[in-house]
Amino acid sequence: MGRHAITSLFDNRQHLRAIVAVAEFGSISHAAKALGTTQPALSRRLAALEQASGIRLFDRDRRLGTRPTVIGMYVIELAHGLLTQMDKADRALLEVRDATGPEQD
Repeated sequence: MGRHAITSLFDNRQHLRAIVAVAEFGSISHAAKALGTTQPALSRRLAALEQASGIRLFDRDRRLGTRPTVIGMYVIELAHGLLTQMDKADRALLEVRDATGPEQD
Protein backbone atom coordinates (compact mmCIF):
# COMPACT_ATOMS: atom_id res chain seq x y z
CA MET A 1 0.00 0.00 0.00
CA GLY A 2 1.59 3.23 -1.14
CA ARG A 3 1.25 6.79 0.00
CA HIS A 4 -1.14 7.59 -2.84
CA ALA A 5 -3.62 4.94 -1.66
CA ILE A 6 -3.85 6.40 1.83
CA THR A 7 -4.42 9.95 0.62
CA SER A 8 -7.29 8.77 -1.60
CA LEU A 9 -9.42 8.49 1.56
CA PHE A 10 -9.23 12.25 1.88
CA ASP A 11 -9.64 13.31 -1.76
CA ASN A 12 -12.70 15.42 -1.15
CA ARG A 13 -15.25 16.49 1.41
CA GLN A 14 -17.82 14.02 0.13
CA HIS A 15 -15.51 11.16 1.12
CA LEU A 16 -14.89 12.72 4.51
CA ARG A 17 -18.58 13.39 5.12
CA ALA A 18 -19.49 9.85 4.06
CA ILE A 19 -17.03 8.30 6.51
CA VAL A 20 -18.16 10.52 9.38
CA ALA A 21 -21.88 10.07 8.64
CA VAL A 22 -21.68 6.27 8.56
CA ALA A 23 -19.86 6.34 11.89
CA GLU A 24 -22.41 8.75 13.41
CA PHE A 25 -25.49 6.85 12.26
CA GLY A 26 -24.10 3.33 12.56
CA SER A 27 -25.99 2.55 9.39
CA ILE A 28 -25.17 3.07 5.74
CA SER A 29 -28.84 3.53 4.84
CA HIS A 30 -29.41 6.18 7.55
CA ALA A 31 -26.18 7.95 6.63
CA ALA A 32 -27.17 7.90 2.95
CA LYS A 33 -30.51 9.48 3.74
CA ALA A 34 -28.82 12.22 5.80
CA LEU A 35 -26.34 12.86 2.98
CA GLY A 36 -29.07 12.99 0.33
CA THR A 37 -27.91 9.92 -1.54
CA THR A 38 -28.94 6.29 -1.81
CA GLN A 39 -27.75 3.35 0.26
CA PRO A 40 -26.32 1.53 -2.78
CA ALA A 41 -24.41 4.64 -3.90
CA LEU A 42 -22.95 5.20 -0.43
CA SER A 43 -22.09 1.51 -0.09
CA ARG A 44 -20.24 1.65 -3.41
CA ARG A 45 -18.39 4.82 -2.35
CA LEU A 46 -17.26 3.24 0.92
CA ALA A 47 -16.25 0.01 -0.81
CA ALA A 48 -14.22 2.00 -3.36
CA LEU A 49 -12.51 3.98 -0.58
CA GLU A 50 -11.69 0.81 1.31
CA GLN A 51 -10.40 -0.92 -1.80
CA ALA A 52 -8.31 2.07 -2.92
CA SER A 53 -6.73 2.46 0.50
CA GLY A 54 -6.42 -1.19 1.41
CA ILE A 55 -8.03 -0.31 4.76
CA ARG A 56 -11.29 -1.76 5.99
CA LEU A 57 -12.96 1.18 7.73
CA PHE A 58 -16.15 -0.51 8.89
CA ASP A 59 -17.40 -3.91 9.93
CA ARG A 60 -20.87 -4.56 8.56
CA ASP A 61 -23.31 -6.76 10.43
CA ARG A 62 -27.05 -7.02 9.77
CA ARG A 63 -27.85 -7.23 13.49
CA LEU A 64 -25.24 -4.84 14.91
CA GLY A 65 -25.14 -2.33 12.08
CA THR A 66 -22.06 -0.72 10.62
CA ARG A 67 -19.29 -0.27 13.16
CA PRO A 68 -15.85 1.29 12.66
CA THR A 69 -12.83 -0.95 12.79
CA VAL A 70 -9.95 0.13 15.05
CA ILE A 71 -8.17 1.85 12.16
CA GLY A 72 -11.56 3.13 10.97
CA MET A 73 -11.99 4.97 14.29
CA TYR A 74 -8.66 6.69 13.72
CA VAL A 75 -9.61 7.64 10.15
CA ILE A 76 -13.00 8.93 11.35
CA GLU A 77 -11.28 11.10 13.94
CA LEU A 78 -8.98 12.51 11.25
CA ALA A 79 -11.89 13.04 8.84
CA HIS A 80 -13.92 14.86 11.48
CA GLY A 81 -10.96 17.13 12.29
CA LEU A 82 -10.33 17.87 8.63
CA LEU A 83 -13.99 18.76 8.03
CA THR A 84 -13.97 21.07 11.04
CA GLN A 85 -10.86 22.85 9.79
CA MET A 86 -12.17 23.10 6.22
CA ASP A 87 -15.44 24.60 7.48
CA LYS A 88 -13.50 27.12 9.60
CA ALA A 89 -11.38 28.07 6.59
CA ASP A 90 -14.52 28.54 4.46
CA ARG A 91 -16.09 30.81 7.06
CA ALA A 92 -12.90 32.84 7.44
CA LEU A 93 -12.55 33.33 3.70
CA LEU A 94 -16.19 34.37 3.39
CA GLU A 95 -15.72 36.90 6.18
CA VAL A 96 -12.65 38.35 4.46
CA ARG A 97 -14.46 38.49 1.15
CA ASP A 98 -17.48 40.16 2.70
CA ALA A 99 -15.31 42.69 4.52
CA THR A 100 -13.15 43.57 1.51
CA GLY A 101 -15.53 43.06 -1.39
CA PRO A 102 -14.93 40.93 -4.48
CA GLU A 103 -11.42 40.74 -5.92
CA GLN A 104 -10.78 43.20 -8.71
CA ASP A 105 -8.65 42.43 -11.78
